[in-house]
Amino acid sequence: MFLQHDRLADVQPADLVRVAKAYFKPSNRTVGYYIPDMAPDRTVVPATPDLDANLRSYTTKVSACGLRRSIPPSPTSRAVSCTRSSRMA
Repeated sequence: MFLQHDRLADVQPADLVRVAKAYFKPSNRTVGYYIPDMAPDRTVVPATPDLDANLRSYTTKVSACGLRRSIPPSPTSRAVSCTRSSRMA
């Protein structure tokens, strides 16, 4: 369970230098520059909708297991309402 944690304890500084030389090459670098904007154009993110209020009176139009009735959204109600065919065993 803690194998990775124990392996990290065995890492030596020389291991880090060896791996850095292998992967951090000039041809693999990407350089970015931060240029601050005094008047940034920000996106307005709307408030999170109240899901309880939105879903309180929701009824799906999708038939579940070929039945045309409302099935409450819980794992136990779906398991009771749907019967598995012998091919899906």
